[in-house]
Amino acid sequence: MNNIVLPLPDGIAPPTWWEKLFPEWMIVGVQNIGTFVNEHILWFLLLGIIILLIKFWYDAERKKFFQIKKLWTFTLFFLSKRLMMIPLIITFARRGGELSNKKVEQLLSLRNECRSVSLRKDPQERLQREQKISHELFQFFQELEEKGQLENNPRLSRCAQDLEFIDKKLVELQLAYNHEAKRWNINRNVAKKLLGLPSLKPFES
Repeated sequence: MNNIVLPLPDGIAPPTWWEKLFPEWMIVGVQNIGTFVNEHILWFLLLGIIILLIKFWYDAERKKFFQIKKLWTFTLFFLSKRLMMIPLIITFARRGGELSNKKVEQLLSLRNECRSVSLRKDPQERLQREQKISHELFQFFQELEEKGQLENNPRLSRCAQDLEFIDKKLVELQLAYNHEAKRWNINRNVAKKLLGLPSLKPFES
């Protein structure tokens, strides 16, 4: 049997496709929401601007935070490189007879002590032990230079130059990191805490 479409009264439009598809309460709810947004459009625009400003501020602070963390990472790199050079120094020095067994044991012992202390958890203790290694290596190469033995061992001489460069970089990185970390901690506010940007622990060179 064919569907019979009755004519609508004057002034009443036929139902749209969404009025046929969705229930009336849902259509009324969407219309009410649209009306509310139109009436308060300026407040929604203001809220959007505030959210964008917060996002830009957070991105800038997060970038600054990771730039400071890079200084810490470079410090770890140079400290690790100096520790890794100790076995190489021992090998080259033993070939030329410049290093006694007692000195070897002392350097390896200091190296193991450094590796047992985390720079992240206890930077002060770790740096104190690193300074002992730096002092012992400095004295060792100074004695070789005074005796004229360093010139006869080019590989060991190269190690001395590398260690001098590493020590210089470590001093620069520690000073730069301390400066930036202290500035970060002073300017750290409630917003940074809520957004998960932690404080930074400085260390002294």
